[in-house]
Amino acid sequence: MESLLPEAKAAGVKLVSTSLQAEHSCYSYDFTQSVWLVIGNEGKGISDATARLVDDAITIPMQGQAESLNAAMAATILLFEAMRQRMFN
Repeated sequence: MESLLPEAKAAGVKLVSTSLQAEHSCYSYDFTQSVWLVIGNEGKGISDATARLVDDAITIPMQGQAESLNAAMAATILLFEAMRQRMFN
């Protein structure tokens, strides 16, 4: 992982992760560009070293008291939004 992400960035790929502190919604982010999603685990998220490599952090808007989703569900929502933008816009 430590060498793969910098290589992707060097090739022009945007690295995107989720964050509760992110200002941008996954629904306003441009997934039509070359993007890799960096998904951390439910309890700790991504490591600090990986977070320093990430270009953009986005949030998945939710109603109610929930703070987060499990990693698989978050990845599913982001992948579906990326597909929607690429196929239907």
